[in-house]
Amino acid sequence: MGVEMMEAAWIPGVATHNVLEHDASLVHDDAAPGAVYAPTDTNKAKVAAVSGLSTDGVALTARDFAHARVIAEETSLPLPDNLAFAANVEAALALTVIGDGTTVDLAAFGDLFGENKLPEGWVKPTEPITLDVVVGIASQVAAAKEEFESI
Repeated sequence: MGVEMMEAAWIPGVATHNVLEHDASLVHDDAAPGAVYAPTDTNKAKVAAVSGLSTDGVALTARDFAHARVIAEETSLPLPDNLAFAANVEAALALTVIGDGTTVDLAAFGDLFGENKLPEGWVKPTEPITLDVVVGIASQVAAAKEEFESI
């Protein structure tokens, strides 16, 4: 199967609204009311806004992602119960797959989330990324959101 056919099969499945894809995305626009699929184009302004939340201007942490999640959720329709926690997994995967488990370099974030490509020089993590690790980091993001929800 060629790349074009794989993309054609993959994108609609991933972009089916409220299955895996959800409103309040960090870098994609919300689905239009009643739409089956969400937009798949990256919103560069959202990428820049998330990058701008970096506490140190160098990398994003679970806390920075939590701040971004709160902003995204406050400017969107409420997430369905089945996706409310799952939305935090986006940050957890970024922190583990292109980061060191604690931070993600802003350039790497821009490559993956802004350009939809693996960062230059990316190397597959040497340790398996388990569901327990991802859920643990997603839980950290969820807990850190409380700090920003009260602002």
